[in-house]
Amino acid sequence: MKIDLIKLCGDVDLDIGDLVSTNRTKGVALKKQAVYYRLRMSYGLSWTEIADLCHKDHSTIIHGVAAFERTKDLISLTEALL
Repeated sequence: MKIDLIKLCGDVDLDIGDLVSTNRTKGVALKKQAVYYRLRMSYGLSWTEIADLCHKDHSTIIHGVAAFERTKDLISLTEALL
């Protein structure tokens, strides 16, 4: 399966360089987490496979996916209350 990281990054307006960088500003971090989440959920990649693609430690990917899920759930709850 071929994965187009440039397209995935483009979908969330993230520069590919930021994906592999150590930049952890809030806006960049959330976009990185969205890419990790999509790689895990849409492509079924393992933590290690995602980590290798993104030049990160697998624990960073696990944390990022969990954080994105919490954010996604909070947004869904907020929208339901409006």
